[in-house]
Amino acid sequence: MKIKEKNSSRPSKVAFEELVGFLKDEEKIMQSRVNLKSLLGLYKNKKAYFCFSSDIPVAFAGLWSTKSKEWLEFGTLWVNPNFRGMGFSLEAFEECISLAPPKKNIFLITRSKRVMDIAKSYGWFEWKSQDWTKDSLWQKIAEPWGKNEKLPKATRMFPSGGRLFIKP
Repeated sequence: MKIKEKNSSRPSKVAFEELVGFLKDEEKIMQSRVNLKSLLGLYKNKKAYFCFSSDIPVAFAGLWSTKSKEWLEFGTLWVNPNFRGMGFSLEAFEECISLAPPKKNIFLITRSKRVMDIAKSYGWFEWKSQDWTKDSLWQKIAEPWGKNEKLPKATRMFPSGGRLFIKP
């Protein structure tokens, strides 16, 4: 079933607004970056995978800038509930990662078992730390990642239950 429009033809503003609405409803997604301006910026700069079917958002994944110019964060992997189980999460992962410039390092933070399984299947390794507030990699790539989120101070440096993976 071919329903992909991806980055080939520009979806309407309504399609992007619908996508923002869907993403806002997902509690595991970093809400501070879910807005029309940021999604249109990712689209313009070819830093995200978008899949629409007749302006209905099907899947999305983005490559977000970080504090370090050497690193990108793969994030906000989302599939419309009506299209889950059809391979779109894997396709969004593959297509989005393929958009990264060759010399960029990429990491992801997730609480989703599905995303963890996909990352592991591609050889990404989990970065573990005893204390995220003192971890040099975390400070280099992710701060001030959590400063705009309205989270309890204890979880501001790393989302509760989240795990960090790095692309080899």
